[in-house]
Amino acid sequence: MISGEPALIGPRTFSKCSVTFAGSARQFSDRMLSALAAEFPDVDFDRVERIGSVEQHCRRDAGRRPVLLVIDEEDIDDLLERSDHYVALAEPGRLVVGYRDARAASGLLSAIEMQPSLLRIGFLPLNVQIDAWISITRLLMCGEIVYPQDLLPERFRSAPTDAAAIDGDLLTPREWEILELVATGMQNKLIARDLSVSEHTVKLHVHNILRKLGVPNRTGAAQWYAKCVAASGRGARRE
Repeated sequence: MISGEPALIGPRTFSKCSVTFAGSARQFSDRMLSALAAEFPDVDFDRVERIGSVEQHCRRDAGRRPVLLVIDEEDIDDLLERSDHYVALAEPGRLVVGYRDARAASGLLSAIEMQPSLLRIGFLPLNVQIDAWISITRLLMCGEIVYPQDLLPERFRSAPTDAAAIDGDLLTPREWEILELVATGMQNKLIARDLSVSEHTVKLHVHNILRKLGVPNRTGAAQWYAKCVAASGRGARRE
């Protein structure tokens, strides 16, 4: 956990504060919002279905001070594409990613190294005990940056280079997809066009792939992929 920033809220400012969750009821359930409302009765917790509705929602409730904007892990790719837009939507509060899949969140954590504008993004694990994520939410509302424990092993361990011993869950489905294209010799610009994403997004994914595989370059990644295919007897691409 990294701390030391000014608190976003104080004990006497809750009455004009709000926390908005942008995502479906499947990811951010009514039960979850009710539990938070019971814990923090002076904070308004609400949900909008899509990130595109946040701006209109904030204009409608202009009398409240946004403290947190919590987005779905499914929006991480779009966040990497339009980071300035997402950060601006959260202002003057903080942008937070709510996640259940630690692999997706750890990929974003790695991207922060290359994109300093993302440094103030928070992480909210949703697959933990209720008292844990309520405590993390409290810290986030108070201006802390929290890196949950499930992200740290992925961030700091050295990935094995023996393809036969690699866990199939080491890479996200999108990373497997990009690795397969990298292994064919395709450059980032062509991969971006093939997958309908920006070249910058592909670059971030390639950076994550190299780090996770423990290889220094694209050639090493292609060699690892070839060993993986040979070891499994079939293509390694994940759907």
